[in-house]
Amino acid sequence: MSKTAELEIKVGDLVMFKPTNIPGALTAAKYMGRMEKRFAGRPGLVIRIPIKTKTGTSVLVQIENDSIVIPSQYLEVINEDR
Repeated sequence: MSKTAELEIKVGDLVMFKPTNIPGALTAAKYMGRMEKRFAGRPGLVIRIPIKTKTGTSVLVQIENDSIVIPSQYLEVINEDR
């Protein structure tokens, strides 16, 4: 069973881009494509939570030299910071 990012995510966690509910709008599909390309199958490190946005709660994720603000609902925790 995958862990839901919204309930379990915290600073220091490793996360992967794993959207479960993909909206049907063209803009949303393009956004998902851009995020998939930025993550490129690599894990990211959560460096700040929460960031309040118009669409809900987002987190700041660091992937190599790239920082991404992304809604926590599109992330899956793969390794928890202890």
